[in-house]
Amino acid sequence: MYRPTSFRRPFVRSPMRTAPHHTCTCTCPHTHTCTTDRGIVSTERYASKSKLLAVPNDVFVLDFDGVLADSQFEVSSAGLEAAGARWPHLDLASPKCRERVAKGLARTRPRLVKGYETMVMARLICEDEDNIDRILHDGWENFILPQKMEIWQETEDSLIQFFEELRNRRASQDPDAWVSLTQLYPGVAEALTDCSVPWYICSSKRGDRLATLLQALLGLNVDQSSSRLFHTLIPPTERKIKALCEIQQRPLCQDPQTTLHFVDDRFETIQAAALEEIVRSRYKLYLADWGYNTAEERKAASQLPGVKLLSLKQFCELLRFQLVMGVNDGCQDTETEALAAVYRPFKPK
Repeated sequence: MYRPTSFRRPFVRSPMRTAPHHTCTCTCPHTHTCTTDRGIVSTERYASKSKLLAVPNDVFVLDFDGVLADSQFEVSSAGLEAAGARWPHLDLASPKCRERVAKGLARTRPRLVKGYETMVMARLICEDEDNIDRILHDGWENFILPQKMEIWQETEDSLIQFFEELRNRRASQDPDAWVSLTQLYPGVAEALTDCSVPWYICSSKRGDRLATLLQALLGLNVDQSSSRLFHTLIPPTERKIKALCEIQQRPLCQDPQTTLHFVDDRFETIQAAALEEIVRSRYKLYLADWGYNTAEERKAASQLPGVKLLSLKQFCELLRFQLVMGVNDGCQDTETEALAAVYRPFKPK
C-alpha cells in the first residue's frame, strides 16, 4: 500500500556490521547485519519482527561492479600501468596520452570480462582511437582479442599473471589508496542500510577483493567463504546463471510467495537470464542503466521478456521498499498531493 514518505518512521543510518562470534538466527534484538544462511540483512529496523525476517517477501541478488560500486578507475588505472610496463614503446608515460586512453577505456568497459583485457584495450586505444568502436561493435571477445594476442605473440595466461601481480602489488603496498579507487554509487550505502530483506552478492570479482571492499565501503564483516557471496564468477554469464539457480533452491527462497530480484549491469548476463526459463520464472530481472552498458544494450534489454530497465534512483527505492515508488499506476498520490495530505492543517466542519 502506498504511504507518503513523511508517514514513514524516520531512520538514522548506522554502519552495517556483524557481531563477532555471534551466530544470529534473525530473531535477536541486536543491532547488526545478519550474515547467516538467510542472506545479508540489516536487522536494526526490524529486530522485533522475526517473522518478517524468517519468511521474507523479497530476496535480492546483486552484482557488485556496475551496480553497487564503480570500479572503473581501479581497473583502468591498473590496465594503463600494466600496458605501459609490458609494452614500453607505447606513449603511455605522456599525461595527455594517458588521459585519452583512460577516456577510451571508460567507453569500452561494457566489453570487459577479465581484468587483464584492459591492458589489451589500452594498447589498442593508444595505437588508434578508432579501435574504441571496433572493440564495442566488432566482436571483442571472440575475434579482436584473440587475433591481437596472436599478432603480438602474447598468451592469455602470461598477461593474466602480469596484470594480477601488478594489481596485487598496488593493493598490498597501499590498501587504503587501492580501496579509494572504488566508490559506491550515490545513495547505495543508505539504501542497503535501510533494506529490511536478505540480499546476496553475485560478482565476477575475486573473493578476497570483494570481501575487502564490502568491509571498507559498507562496514560488512563478511568472509569470502560466506555462503552469501558468490564471487570469481568467470565467465560471468554461465557462472551467474548457475549461482541464480543455486540461490533459488535455498530454503529462504523456495517459498513461491517470496519474490526474487536479480540486478546486474551486464547485458549479456541479463539476456541469458531472461532466456533461461528456470531463472525467468522465479526472478524479476533488472538491467542497471547506470552501470557498464551501452545505449543500444539498454534499448535491447527493455524489449526482453521479464526484464526491467532500472535507474539508480529506482534501484535505491527498490532496496528500501521492495517496489519502485516512482511508477505511477494511476492510484498513487502525486508528490504535491502527498505533502498536502500530510501538512494540511485540520479544519473541523
